[in-house]
Amino acid sequence: MDLYQFLMITLLCVFTFILIAGALWFLMQKRNTLAKSRLVRAEAINRLVDKFGTAKEVVEFLKTDQGRKLLEDPAPPSVSPRVRLIRVIQSGGVTLFLGLACFLNAYRLRDNTDVNDIRKAIELQDWGTFLIAIGLGLLVVAYVTSLLVKRWGLNGSRKLSEQ
Repeated sequence: MDLYQFLMITLLCVFTFILIAGALWFLMQKRNTLAKSRLVRAEAINRLVDKFGTAKEVVEFLKTDQGRKLLEDPAPPSVSPRVRLIRVIQSGGVTLFLGLACFLNAYRLRDNTDVNDIRKAIELQDWGTFLIAIGLGLLVVAYVTSLLVKRWGLNGSRKLSEQ
């Protein structure tokens, strides 16, 4: 391995680490901001409840639009099970076709007698097997999830509060 290849591999590893660390930092910042906003909202509700004289006044206020808005969670609503299911199916389909593309490239190299081409074909077959296994696994998970969503009534036909 020459110096150029070593530097390229090192830079690739460093940039990959920076990318993963940045993504994790971003997710932690988002989580901390959401937790702080929930804490501030809880403190505001506590101060507001202290200002009312009776529980009846609190209940009357909470029935108004401002009261309902105060009780709303600042977190964005969670993604519906259907959207999550579609994302898993899409990911499984894309991964499956990437695996098939690797097999097609390996098949293209089948007649070459060069050692590098043979090694490349074997690596492509390995990657193809790996990607097809992941794609099929994602599709199986999506199928099982769809069965569970229907069985548990999370597909939008019933609300969770009615169960």
